[in-house]
Amino acid sequence: MKKITFIIMLLLTVTLTSCGPTREDYVSFNDELVSYQLELINAINDLEATFEEYKEEEMWVALDNLNSAGKKCRAGIADLNIEGGDELKQSLTDLNDYILHATKNILIDMVKNLSIPDDDYTDEDKAAYGLMYDEYDAKARLLIQEFLDQQEVMADANNFYIES
Repeated sequence: MKKITFIIMLLLTVTLTSCGPTREDYVSFNDELVSYQLELINAINDLEATFEEYKEEEMWVALDNLNSAGKKCRAGIADLNIEGGDELKQSLTDLNDYILHATKNILIDMVKNLSIPDDDYTDEDKAAYGLMYDEYDAKARLLIQEFLDQQEVMADANNFYIES
């Protein structure tokens, strides 16, 4: 009888301790995603800082660095998986994919626009830049907020807190 009780207790212990990811697993998953998000946002900020100086070569380098950060982010995100983490992972993937798309399109147009010599820069060029920037910024901010919202959902569901 002792043997049967021992086996039942052992099975119960194994079952209870192997029921999926722990709180710490979710925190680790979140932290890894945030590290990729921060790398991407830092590269965005670096690019936008070059916009203020109008140095064409620095803008192109920063744009290339943003593209590289996006590719690194994509590869890192693809390797991360946890039960219940698909929506959070997808929200960062959406942000990353938008930024990668933008580095091939609207951000190139913005760099070209800001590379126009001062003497040739017209009010139409300034207005065009403003429209491009507003479009890009609005979409990026929306996707960043979607990631933050999904992060809160995961934190609430798995009993951990997001520190800002």
